[in-house]
Amino acid sequence: MIANTYRPVTAVGEASSVISDAWAEGLSALVSRFSGSVGEVILLAAPPSGTDVTECYTPRSTPTSCAFRLPGSWTTRLAAERSVAQKLDLALVDSRSLVCASGACPAFVGTTPVRTDRSHLTLEYARKIAPSLGELLAATGRFSVGVG
Repeated sequence: MIANTYRPVTAVGEASSVISDAWAEGLSALVSRFSGSVGEVILLAAPPSGTDVTECYTPRSTPTSCAFRLPGSWTTRLAAERSVAQKLDLALVDSRSLVCASGACPAFVGTTPVRTDRSHLTLEYARKIAPSLGELLAATGRFSVGVG
């Protein structure tokens, strides 16, 4: 399984389509380097990067203080990754439903913090979503999830 970050990448004078093309080319090259020596390759879309809870959470903040909208750069990068998956006949798992709902990405689910920073999930939250991630992986038909 390949997972990465979709943190925004910019290059001076480059259009976002050029950045997406470069992302797709790099990912294709990476997969080509080792796909012959491993079993199934599955691409796992990165959780959207957003607000750093260590910067927005204060004694006066509210749950919405740290929430953010799904960035357009994330959907652009997902589209590039989807293109690579189709071209190389790979499975792609969209992680968006694990961390966002209706385009909004909360910093807390109940009392559980979702991220430790802008992009890394907390261990507690990762454990909570592990069964759902297993279901998404199993739904690809290319990965079996063990019970127990």
